Amino acid sequence: MLCLYYNIDKGFKNTLVFLRMILSTTTFLMAKKGREKNTVNKAKHSKLMAQKINKKKKEEVLRKNRLKAILKKS
Repeated sequence: MLCLYYNIDKGFKNTLVFLRMILSTTTFLMAKKGREKNTVNKAKHSKLMAQKINKKKKEEVLRKNRLKAILKKS
């Protein structure tokens, strides 16, 4: 940090911006022990979201068919 403040005092403000950019983009991953976590919950969530999307699509098709039938009668 002393070097960072030294550079800022000398007028190199881009150094601070550059270091912030590097620190914000890097992620520090630690090794996990045992089985992977959250895979069951993710699978359940994906399944439920797929069901929800399919239900909406079916409802849209049914609604369109009903409207077509009403227009055809009149």
